[in-house]
Amino acid sequence: MRISRLIWLSLALAVLVALMVPYTDPPAAERWEQLIVWLSSVILFIISVLRSTAWRPPGWRTLLNGIRDHRGEIIGLLALCLVDLEHHPYPFSNDEG
Repeated sequence: MRISRLIWLSLALAVLVALMVPYTDPPAAERWEQLIVWLSSVILFIISVLRSTAWRPPGWRTLLNGIRDHRGEIIGLLALCLVDLEHHPYPFSNDEG
């Protein structure tokens, strides 16, 4: 299986982020650099996987049917996101929510 150049680039960026992380209190500019490099790595990896599988976005009709079929779940998720999660019990608070 041939690994695309984008995957190699995303792996190199991920290694770069891993090398930048050990600093206990990096300056603000370096934190932005880490975030940008990490996001670039993730986006390049996603693009390379989608290209290698010849993925095509679904059509409007398929999207609308999916939304209609799962509207209860979507409404529940939106309601959960609109509520202040810090006032929920521990299992639903902060990042666990």
